[in-house]
Amino acid sequence: MNRLNIEDYITDSLSINIIDKNDSILIEFIGEIDMQDPESLLLPFFEKIHNKLIELELKEINLNFEKLNFLNSSGIKVLIKWIQLVLLLPEERKYHFKIYASSTIPWQINSLKLLSILSKTLIHVIIL
Repeated sequence: MNRLNIEDYITDSLSINIIDKNDSILIEFIGEIDMQDPESLLLPFFEKIHNKLIELELKEINLNFEKLNFLNSSGIKVLIKWIQLVLLLPEERKYHFKIYASSTIPWQINSLKLLSILSKTLIHVIIL
């Protein structure tokens, strides 16, 4: 179990693994996010992570999408909602996102880079 004490999210087509990483957390996305309404399933999961990061006063989360083959627009919307939760926090409670994307998966470069538009200071996209 990870230090957030949250179980990984696993379905037939998607695994979201929570891994302890020094002073931060790594969230590894594997598979596909192609469900019609991912918000009802994923947003409560992301909110749990969000609340634990605040509770533990962690200042960074790493999101690794390198093994995610597909992310539909509804899935991007869920990520945006998570980021918006952070943007609404008082400055001292905010945490940073490091987003890792694969240079070999074209949609990752375009779609994930756009997330940094939400906050140049809180979101850093790294293309591997």
